[in-house]
Amino acid sequence: MALGLMFVLTGCGVTEFYIVLNDDLSGTIEVVDLIDSQYAEEGVESREASDYSQLKLISEENIQREENGVTMVGAKKVYEFESFPQIQNIEFTVKEENGIVELTGIDANDPEKAQQEKQMSAMLRGSGYKASLSVKVPGKILETNAKEHKDGELYWDLLDESFLADGRLWVKYEKGASAVVKEEPIPSDQVKEYDIEKLALELHAAGILKGSDKGFELEKELTRVEGTLVYARLLGLEEEIAVFVNDTTIGYAMPFKDVPNWAKNEISYLNYKGLVKGVAPDMFGSEDKMSDQQFATLLLRASGYSDTKGDFVWNQAMDKAVEIGMIDEADKTFIQKEPSFTRGEMAILVYKFRFYNKCLDEKL
Repeated sequence: MALGLMFVLTGCGVTEFYIVLNDDLSGTIEVVDLIDSQYAEEGVESREASDYSQLKLISEENIQREENGVTMVGAKKVYEFESFPQIQNIEFTVKEENGIVELTGIDANDPEKAQQEKQMSAMLRGSGYKASLSVKVPGKILETNAKEHKDGELYWDLLDESFLADGRLWVKYEKGASAVVKEEPIPSDQVKEYDIEKLALELHAAGILKGSDKGFELEKELTRVEGTLVYARLLGLEEEIAVFVNDTTIGYAMPFKDVPNWAKNEISYLNYKGLVKGVAPDMFGSEDKMSDQQFATLLLRASGYSDTKGDFVWNQAMDKAVEIGMIDEADKTFIQKEPSFTRGEMAILVYKFRFYNKCLDEKL
C-alpha cells in the first residue's frame, strides 16, 4: 500500500482510513486528516496525496481532537465507492475463488517501491506522524497480517516497525461467513463513547441508512417519513414493495398528500398492509418530528411485539425496550438526555435492535 497518504510540511499530522466493504466489494471509506492546530493557525495545511474526485462524497465535517496533549484540527470525509480497486491509494489486488476473497497489498510485488515507502514511513514516524487503516470485511477472517482484528474488522498501524518489516497488507476471508469471535454489545457504561458516524457507515453499507447531498445529517431531528423508511428497510420489504408497486390489480390509492415522491412506494405499501397510519385521513405527517418513543414502537413491532394487543404502551416503548434487553438504562438515558430525537440517536437504536435480534436468532 502506498504510504504517501498526506504530506504535512511539519511532519506532525494524523491520517486515518476506515473502510466498510460489502459482498460485491462496494462500500464506504472514511478519511480523517488532521494537523497540529498551532501550524493550522500559521497557515500550514495538510495536503491529501490522493484524488478522491472519482468517488461520491456523502459526508464532510471539520473536527478537532486531542492527541497526546496536542490539539489537532482537520476534516473527516466519507466517500462511497462501487468497487474496492476504485480507491486509488488503497492499493490492493483482489482475488476471489469459491467464496474466499484475498486482498493483498501490491507493494509486495514492487521491491523498489516498497523500500521507498519504508524510508518515508520511518521518517514520518520519527516526526510524530500517525497513519492507520481499518477495514471491515463482510465475512470470517481466515488469515491476515493485521495487528488487530475482531468480528470482521481489521486494523493496521501503517507506521509500526513490524508492519514496515513486512511492507504490505493482506487479508483472506470467507465471504458471508460468521466471524470467529462472537460479537459483543457495546458496554452500557461506554454508550457516550459511541462513534455514531461509524455506526452510520455500517448501517449505510447494510442498506438501512441513506444519506443525501448533505451527508447523513446525524445531528438533524428525525422526521416521521425518515423513521418510517428505516422501519421498512429493517423489515426487509424491498421485494414485496416492488411487487406491490407494479401490481395494477390491487387498486390501492394512497390518501396522503404530504408524502414526498422518494418515499411514496414504501409509505403506500406500509399503509396498505396496516403497518402505519396517517395523522389525518389525508395527511401522513411526513415532516413531523418522530420521537424516541415513536421510533422504539416501530422497533418493538418489528421484533414481534404488539401495542394493540397490550404487549406495551407506545409512549413507554423505551421502557419496554429496556425490559426485554434490546437496550439498557444507560442507552435510554443517553438518548433521552435532550428532548429532541436525532438521526444519530436513531442509528444507535437501530444498531441495538439489529444486535438484539441477531442474538435471538442465534438462541433459536
